[in-house]
Amino acid sequence: MARPDSGTRRARSHLPSEGQEFQPGRMGSNTTQRKAQAVILRAAVAEYREWRLIADCGACGPRSLSMSELPAKASVFQILRRLRCQSCGGRVATAALENDRPGWRHRVVKVWGPGSYG
Repeated sequence: MARPDSGTRRARSHLPSEGQEFQPGRMGSNTTQRKAQAVILRAAVAEYREWRLIADCGACGPRSLSMSELPAKASVFQILRRLRCQSCGGRVATAALENDRPGWRHRVVKVWGPGSYG
């Protein structure tokens, strides 16, 4: 008797497989917020060198830093888990990636915290 499909394969179909190369600039404008968040959190920081990370601890206000300043081999998820506020030492409560590169469509993708789920 064949096992029924649990849906896991379909749920992960939007993530790039191990053999595929992810190109953040080619992410479709009709990509849902949830799919964009999953792809971004899994991706290496090196794929977002031209983007800016906007992080907020919830107490001191948002701070912006270039993704090129962060370790290239770490995933965005790993960076957000390690990142601390310079003022109060708190963890990241909300985070977004902003693409403001000339010639590209301006896009802000919330990837962490309340309001980041589509």
